[in-house]
Amino acid sequence: RDPFYGIPKRISYEDAKDKIHRITLYAQGEDLYNPYLSPCFGSFADFPKTILVCGSADLGQSDSFTAYEKLKSEGVETYLFDYENMFHDFQILKFLPESRNVFKRIKEIIQP
Repeated sequence: RDPFYGIPKRISYEDAKDKIHRITLYAQGEDLYNPYLSPCFGSFADFPKTILVCGSADLGQSDSFTAYEKLKSEGVETYLFDYENMFHDFQILKFLPESRNVFKRIKEIIQP
């Protein structure tokens, strides 16, 4: 359901397999636990206040949850805004009410 990273319904799994398994191309044989490939396997010690935004239709939603938990466990002041039915980078579409809402919430955090 993610228009930026999802696979259209008219395309079969077999035709989309390379897109689904793109981590192989991204990692190029490197250890998948390398923090340079996935920051969640590194340390967030001394990180500044962090705001994560995702949606229930975002292919990376679970990554946001993982990062949030890791940041919190390391004592970082962290906020996670998860919007129902929203997709990856939805906030770039300024006409969406959810986009306006997320920027309002961010402003309240950075300009109390």
